[in-house]
Amino acid sequence: MFPMQVSSQKNYKPLFLFILIWLAVNILQACFTGIDGDEAYYWTYSQHLQWGYFDHPPMVALFIKLGEIFDLKPVAIYKEKVTPVHKLLFYNVRIFSNLSRMIGYKTGIVDRSLKFKVLNKISYWIAKIVMPFSKADLKIDGHTIIVVYEK
Repeated sequence: MFPMQVSSQKNYKPLFLFILIWLAVNILQACFTGIDGDEAYYWTYSQHLQWGYFDHPPMVALFIKLGEIFDLKPVAIYKEKVTPVHKLLFYNVRIFSNLSRMIGYKTGIVDRSLKFKVLNKISYWIAKIVMPFSKADLKIDGHTIIVVYEK
């Protein structure tokens, strides 16, 4: 009997097919979905800039106004409340970068080394321990806002 030959190449076709179908569905949804009430509200108060509003910070209005100045049309505005998961990620990244700097470890764009994985896991657990005792570096009632433009 001959030993079975195993190919070292991975088959990425199902993954790429899934991503293409997902992209097509999102493009169709974007074509047929109108402006949400929040988005219309943001545009309205971007026409009358102020330092603050009753229930929103002024940054969304400022981003929309800057988009109009540079002739960019805001396509979507994503608003997400900052949760403990965001705070944990924030601390994890800060601790990871400090640990990397302390030991002289340089990471690449895509780093799958064992050293990276171990350092990332250590910084994750340190962040889990430190986060409940930390001062408010990242306010829990803040918002993450992303404005998507098209030319």
